[in-house]
Amino acid sequence: MLSNVDGVSLFFALFGSIIVYAAKYILKLFKIKEDDIKLIIIKLIGLVIACIGFFRILKIF
Repeated sequence: MLSNVDGVSLFFALFGSIIVYAAKYILKLFKIKEDDIKLIIIKLIGLVIACIGFFRILKIF
């Protein structure tokens, strides 16, 4: 299982997970007014990035 982990997959998985977790702080960092729609969009983008990384690790994608 760990032999399938390469740097790009690990980067996508970690970066996407951080985006999902820190969406509220990302909006504060760029001084964007916090709305529910903006939070959902940022979290969905992070989820897609993380899924790409996890799918690459599992050799699905």
